[in-house]
Amino acid sequence: MSYLTNNKIIFHIDFDSYFVSAHRALNPELINKPVAVGRKLKRSIASSISYELKQLGVKAGWPNFKIFQLEPKTIIVEPNFELYVNLSTKIFSYLSHKYTKLIEIYSIDECWLDVTHIVNNGDPLILARKIQNEIKNKFKIPISIGISYNKFLAKMATNLGKPFGLKHLTKNNFKDHIWPLEIKEFFGIGKNSWPKLNDLNIYTIGDLAQIDPYNLEFYDIFKSRSQNIVNEANGLGDDNVIVEKNKVKSIGTDLTFMSSDLEEREELIDILKVLVKKITTKAQNRNLVGNVVYINLRDSDKNWKGQQKKIKEYTNDNSEILETAIRLFDSSWNGKPLRGIGVKLNNVLPIEEVGRQLKLFDNRAKRKETSNNTKEQKIKNIIRNLNRESHFDFLTTAETLLNKDEFAKVQVKFVSEEVKIKDKQGEK
Repeated sequence: MSYLTNNKIIFHIDFDSYFVSAHRALNPELINKPVAVGRKLKRSIASSISYELKQLGVKAGWPNFKIFQLEPKTIIVEPNFELYVNLSTKIFSYLSHKYTKLIEIYSIDECWLDVTHIVNNGDPLILARKIQNEIKNKFKIPISIGISYNKFLAKMATNLGKPFGLKHLTKNNFKDHIWPLEIKEFFGIGKNSWPKLNDLNIYTIGDLAQIDPYNLEFYDIFKSRSQNIVNEANGLGDDNVIVEKNKVKSIGTDLTFMSSDLEEREELIDILKVLVKKITTKAQNRNLVGNVVYINLRDSDKNWKGQQKKIKEYTNDNSEILETAIRLFDSSWNGKPLRGIGVKLNNVLPIEEVGRQLKLFDNRAKRKETSNNTKEQKIKNIIRNLNRESHFDFLTTAETLLNKDEFAKVQVKFVSEEVKIKDKQGEK
């Protein structure tokens, strides 16, 4: 962990009521109306609510019937994961391309930016307001920005500035703003720890800042995190924006059969199809491709054994990856009962990086291209093939990727199916 050595300027950006805002970007008629995102069942839970509902005391996670008791005019909107993922990716890519490559994506609607080199000795609030207005005008998404000299305080500042606000916490003022807050407002401390801290007479962040991190009862709660938590309360948080966290090297999933081992090939292949569909969906949503398929089989003794195969070209096409996965399965499986199956797409790269590699290869090989088979057309064909299972136009052309460089080298740490809405099934 890197602690402050120079006066860094860190922005924390949070999309305000993101799921609701994304739907409003598509349908402006929802603006200024009470909106909740969730399934349209009476006891389903709202995953995101508009500020119109928040002002009435409604909380995300409430069942629909409870929300309607407070606001009968509430509009329930079904979730659209493809929308959330792709709009978010566009915003992160825009920030990375226009402002700084020093971006750490924390979730589908949050990121940190290190803008020290941009702000220099200027006023960070001016830059923050500029970014805030650009995102609102270009993507129709309201954002709040917290500013400080480390990531923890920047995140805390965002929470203080919401909605559609800016907040700057400095060395001189952070204690005045965060020390009076209840311990439940501390970023990184879960609700299970709140009563334990109260038992130690820790009710506010200021109380937390005064405790010895090696107090036995305190250390028993947070273990190795104890020192870091006390440091953060005292303004000594991590200021290192970790770009590497955004990069993805492989995409995989596995399933262990809990009820009984399986030995029917048809049944095992059906499961394999589901797993492959899951990873190709992830790859397509992240605009990633890979050229190595890895299969892992778990036997009745709970031992995993894997085998992999390289594909001729980078892809995220479900049919092509499934075909390779089935071949690997048939060559690996000995016909005995299995306890589980896993599959991975390895050697993963952003689509635009594959395009650059193709261009470099062509240049080195000095191939002669005909007018109907140029390097650009080859790459366009690859992009088109990768897009054939996609139902949205997020992928750009090879010309844009290679010449204009409009697609930022930023990969998000989430995918649509990882953003889950918990539903309680009930009467319609």
